[in-house]
Amino acid sequence: MGVIGRPHGVRGLVHVHSHTADPADLPGYGPFADDRGRSFSLEWASDGVARVAELVGGRPVPLRDREAAQALVNTRLYVDRDRLPLPE
Repeated sequence: MGVIGRPHGVRGLVHVHSHTADPADLPGYGPFADDRGRSFSLEWASDGVARVAELVGGRPVPLRDREAAQALVNTRLYVDRDRLPLPE
């Protein structure tokens, strides 16, 4: 569904590359999983820049700084196929 890109600033924001037809729709598909089994939520802060939180025990743990954001660079975000709309 998307890929976490480079950090944006020092407060844990990241660039996110969306693979949805309308990038604004991406947060609505969450929560997301990565290939390591972690879960994430995201919300857009501005165009292409998002606040990302890892879901730990069902609770969001937001990225707090640039170092935490840097650790997620190139993380691919997935959803279960049954959460996608049917093709036209």
